[in-house]
Amino acid sequence: KRNPDTFFKTRSGLYVWDDFRSRVVAKASPIDAGAKFRIERRDLIRDAKDSEVEGVLTNHLFEESAVCAVIAELISKQPNGKAGTLLNNGYANLFYTSSCVVCVGWRVYYRGWGVRAWRRGDRRWNAGSHVFSPATAA
Repeated sequence: KRNPDTFFKTRSGLYVWDDFRSRVVAKASPIDAGAKFRIERRDLIRDAKDSEVEGVLTNHLFEESAVCAVIAELISKQPNGKAGTLLNNGYANLFYTSSCVVCVGWRVYYRGWGVRAWRRGDRRWNAGSHVFSPATAA
């Protein structure tokens, strides 16, 4: 099992904000280590608020257990900020749940990934950020 409560603790290479633990990890359950999730990624082509981002996406909400498993897998594949699926250039990697938007980013100064959960609202995300959603194609 992959336990979100175990993985998402601040340590060398990973900083986990309390808001992510309280809004997402607290609602997540362990998932079998072999579970596979298909995801899609879109690039923001202009600065956009959450409502604008969500307005063009369909089936974009992750369940808390799934988003924890996906993010843990992606971070694990990019130790030390190595290039990969997640942006490691200071731009946001966004994952929407029913209650919040999760932002994952490489923190150059601290040499680690940061995981945070924001309330959806008037926050403006920069063009160049990535937005992830569950894959809809078979």
